[in-house]
Amino acid sequence: MSRYNGPANDIDVPRAMTISPDGGEVLVTGVSAGTDNPDDAATVAYGTSTGKRLWVRRYNDAWADAVAASPDESKLFVSGNTVNGGNDADWITIAYGVP
Repeated sequence: MSRYNGPANDIDVPRAMTISPDGGEVLVTGVSAGTDNPDDAATVAYGTSTGKRLWVRRYNDAWADAVAASPDESKLFVSGNTVNGGNDADWITIAYGVP
């Protein structure tokens, strides 16, 4: 079993997960309380054979609802929403280079 506890030591909620194309990673994304922002999109990769956390990516002021990896595993795409000033929510898609 693996856990993710974000930097605020507060609420962390997974919203979506997928397996990398080669089957070597479980990719989980969702929302996590940040130290500067109440809601950050957090994406965590775990090794499928060990369950060990491999890496974490965070994006301020966003909720992540979907995750997918490119076929060659060079990019990870996370999609959800963010607040763009005031109370208006905007759709956001983030492309991360995979280490």
